[in-house]
Amino acid sequence: MNAKSIIRSHCFGALFLLPAPIMVLLHGPLGVSNSLLLVQTPADLHLREYNLFMIAAIYFGGIAFILHSLMLARDPLRLALAKVAGVFVYCTAISVLIAVMS
Repeated sequence: MNAKSIIRSHCFGALFLLPAPIMVLLHGPLGVSNSLLLVQTPADLHLREYNLFMIAAIYFGGIAFILHSLMLARDPLRLALAKVAGVFVYCTAISVLIAVMS
C-alpha cells in the first residue's frame, strides 16, 4: 500500500479519534480533577486548560472523523448517519470511562 491508498482508507479516519482516549487515560495519573472550570487554587489553572483541551480533542476528532469519511463516501447521507451514530457511541464511552475512573 502506498501513502495515498492508506489516507483514502476508512481506517485512517479512526486516528482522528485516538487523542481523546489517551488524554482520558492520562487524566487519572496526572491528578486532574473532573471539575471542568472550577479553579480553587492557582495550580488549578493548567488543569482547567488540560480539561478544555481534552474536550476539544473529543469534538474536533469526531468532526474530522466524519468529514474524512464523507470525503470518501459514495453514499454520503447513509454513511454520515452511521458515522454520527458511531461518534455518539464513542463520546458516550469516553464519558462512561471518565465517570468510572473518578
